[in-house]
Amino acid sequence: MYLEGELGKGTTFRVLLPCAETTPAEIHDLRPSPDKLTHPLEGVTALVEEDEAWLREPVATMLRKRGFGVLEAADGFSAIDLLRAKGNQIDVILLDISIPGPSSREIVAEAAKTRPDVRVILTSAYSQEMIADAVEAPQISSFIRKPYEFGDLLQTFRDAFSSQDRWGTWASEEPLKNSGSSHKPNRLR
Repeated sequence: MYLEGELGKGTTFRVLLPCAETTPAEIHDLRPSPDKLTHPLEGVTALVEEDEAWLREPVATMLRKRGFGVLEAADGFSAIDLLRAKGNQIDVILLDISIPGPSSREIVAEAAKTRPDVRVILTSAYSQEMIADAVEAPQISSFIRKPYEFGDLLQTFRDAFSSQDRWGTWASEEPLKNSGSSHKPNRLR
């Protein structure tokens, strides 16, 4: 480590580190790659309902790059309009619990009218415990807490489509794993 400083000009630190003896190909990420889908979801149409454009737009873009059809809604009114116009085409809804306009409960009810088998993934910056009473419906398949990583979101989508049964209740047989700083998705039980 080298230190150079001059009064009135600032200080420069130089840190020289040894080169790694492994190549990047030898370094493995422990999480599965989002590209390796165990349940192909290409062609699935998702309604992304998120009032924060800085989050909705990149999520929609990444889903499109993975082969999803994506519809975007910035509030409850536009979500209900899209459900009325294209509800039979929507396979899954990524639904922010706290939205302007009609509530998330109303959006789930509207979706169920057109497509009773639609999957709904709830999302919120609040913990699952804090929003447990917000919505209860058979269409709700899982919850992911914001902020989340895109790979975790894809896994939540895969889980929603791989489940043999789906629950509308929040009772859990195991402790919640998403209440801390880890952003792993949780299944609703």
